[in-house]
Amino acid sequence: PKRPRMSIHGGIELPGHPDPENVRKLDLLPIPQIRRMMRMGVGIDKEWLWNLGSKLESLKVELKKEISSYVPPNKLEEFVASSSDELDLNVDSAEQVGRLLFEMLGIGSGMQLKRTKSGKRVSTGKKQLETLKRDHPVVGLILQYREASKLNNSYTDMLPEIARLHPRGGECGVCGQPHQQDHWRKHTQILTTRTDTGRLASKGPNLQNIPIRTTLGR
Repeated sequence: PKRPRMSIHGGIELPGHPDPENVRKLDLLPIPQIRRMMRMGVGIDKEWLWNLGSKLESLKVELKKEISSYVPPNKLEEFVASSSDELDLNVDSAEQVGRLLFEMLGIGSGMQLKRTKSGKRVSTGKKQLETLKRDHPVVGLILQYREASKLNNSYTDMLPEIARLHPRGGECGVCGQPHQQDHWRKHTQILTTRTDTGRLASKGPNLQNIPIRTTLGR
């Protein structure tokens, strides 16, 4: 027997069979709420982010020193700048990190390691380093450095610079709502058609991609 049509919120019905019109209504239903979300933005604490950014910069300096301490003594000259006697290992350089890990320290020796697309060198991508971090303590330090650098560049430095002021007073010129005090908010573009699964996506910046799985990310 044919199933009865069931009406739910927004005039959407569950007819018991595929229905393009039903899909269209489902896609359009959240648009007004999404527009309000983009207009309101997401509140941020600029001072807190700046303070965290300073801590991340200090952490990067300490991690770089510790990573540099693993350069073999007989290879130090390869990382010394011509204009200085100080060790100048660039931890942000995938090529230098790869040379330290795979050529100088021999990490992953005997393993089938993934190479870059060009095939010219062994990859230092996150997934590969995660599989090697138990082989040598320097690998974990490099992963920590990269995380701190990513958080600093993508969030603590950038978000305060691109946030918009929602001023105290009656009708806010940005979001149209009254505010008890001045505050800063970041406005992202929320996308409804970017993903195959139908979930929302975000860009400019991507506020759905802030890492929370690590202590530093949280």
